Amino acid sequence: MAKRKKPAAPKNDSKAAMIVIALFAVIILSVFYFSKKKESNQEQNKVVKLHIIHKVKPHPLYEAVDSYIPNENIKPVESLPTSTATEEPVEITHGSGERIAFIIDDWGQSMANCKYLKEIPEPMAVSILPGLRHTQDVANCAMQNHKLAMLHLPLEALHNNDFYPPNYIIKTTMNPDLASKIIDADLNQLPSIEGVNNHMGSKATEDRPLMRLIFKKIKKRGLFFVDSMTAHKTVCASFW
Repeated sequence: MAKRKKPAAPKNDSKAAMIVIALFAVIILSVFYFSKKKESNQEQNKVVKLHIIHKVKPHPLYEAVDSYIPNENIKPVESLPTSTATEEPVEITHGSGERIAFIIDDWGQSMANCKYLKEIPEPMAVSILPGLRHTQDVANCAMQNHKLAMLHLPLEALHNNDFYPPNYIIKTTMNPDLASKIIDADLNQLPSIEGVNNHMGSKATEDRPLMRLIFKKIKKRGLFFVDSMTAHKTVCASFW
């Protein structure tokens, strides 16, 4: 009796097996893809967090302060770039109208902008913060280029979140002897200045005892004062 042949496997079963294998591969790839995406999102979150932390670092303007001037440890740059300015002071004919004065604040952190002073023929003033790396150098640069130099005196603000070295800002709660010492030290750094204006100061310029002390010192040196008007109830005008 002849043996029966074993029936061949249906073609449909082979197709089904291939489909299962393909689905399995898709699942594996999907798991791998979403795993990598999750890691990428975590890395992006780390970058965002680091960026937020970076924002609360000390204000870059004051990162260059080596030491506060009463300690006399500030070391100015040994050599100042030689000025090539040839302009003579510009004579301005004043009419009967009002006058406008140009004062640029917050100088002293670097010498980068000093090269532009020789390109400005018009009268202007640069107001220089004390105790910075190039405080004295900027004053020399202003003088060489026939620009008026001023002290940008740091005074206490009503609201301020920037970083400052200890005793850099003159505060209304300071002992008068300490405030007096800081004012003298700031003024002594810049013997070539002709005037003073306030850096911040929305709280200080409303404080009569503190401003009386400041005006006494700047008047003694024959300097003028420009109120930056950072306070609504400033008392500066009453002392001039």
